[in-house]
Amino acid sequence: GTMVTLKFALPGDKEMVVARGEVVSAAGSSDGLGMGVRFLTIEGDGQRRIKSYIRAL
Repeated sequence: GTMVTLKFALPGDKEMVVARGEVVSAAGSSDGLGMGVRFLTIEGDGQRRIKSYIRAL
């Protein structure tokens, strides 16, 4: 799949997560385009912050 660089902030977190990934699926809908991305690398402490956010859900 297409390689992408993602930059996003988790809700309640001002610091950006920067990750590199591969698009593994894509689907269009009336709301736009959705994609499934497999993370290959996540910079800094981004992985820890993502895990912490998911645990808190």
